[in-house]
This record gives sequence, structure tokens and C-alpha cells, in this order.
Amino acid sequence: MNRVVVTSVFLLAMLTPALAVACPQCAGQGDGGVLGAVILGTMILSPFIVAILVFPIFRKLATPLNGSGLDERGQQEEIG
Repeated sequence: MNRVVVTSVFLLAMLTPALAVACPQCAGQGDGGVLGAVILGTMILSPFIVAILVFPIFRKLATPLNGSGLDERGQQEEIG
């Protein structure tokens, strides 16, 4: 599943190189049209999209493998 997502994003990026030619300053110019606004919006939203995709992975990696990480008294288990 992960390879499918990475491959499809890569292919989409390779098929649409014209979308990646503008920085926010250039996309905000008056002659950018609708595509300029789309590029600007994409650049503004990209950090949020990355955060939405990466934070669940970090949370999954941060959870202990053997339960809640607490012993029967509710105290933090010592590792090692």
C-alpha cells in the first residue's frame, strides 16, 4: 500500500511539472490567473498536508509495543 501511494505521488509530480515552476511571490502576480492561485494555495497548504500525514505515523511509533506502558499500579514501566 505504501509503495502504491509513493509511486502514484511520484508519477503525478512527474506528469505535472508546470505546477511546480512558481514560487509564492511569482504565483501571486496578476498574470498568474486561476492556475497561479491554485499553485499559491497548494504551497500554503502543503505543510498542513504533510503534518496530517506524518503525525499519525509518529503517534503510532510513540505508543509502547506491549500495552499502555503502565504497570498494574498505574506507574510508568521502566525500560531496560
